[in-house]
Amino acid sequence: MGKTAQVSLRIDESLKNRSNLFFESCGISFNQGIQILLKKVLREGKLELIPEYSAETLAAMVESEEILANPSKHKSYSSSEEMIKDILAEED
Repeated sequence: MGKTAQVSLRIDESLKNRSNLFFESCGISFNQGIQILLKKVLREGKLELIPEYSAETLAAMVESEEILANPSKHKSYSSSEEMIKDILAEED
């Protein structure tokens, strides 16, 4: 490793503590974990984040895929006004 530089950053204390526990479980220090992350980002040229979805969001995604796969089985509207009228009529 060549010449080193000191970096100071402010992060939430809970995030720091949880990160320390994770890195320790991997057998590395917090600093080593951050260095690994930075090297990976530079090597790959991207920061790949994997989203975490709630159960409600996952259900909505499945429902939208079903609607796209079988549009004839679902209501459709030619305008937003038509949709709003239909929704309001259902509430009565």
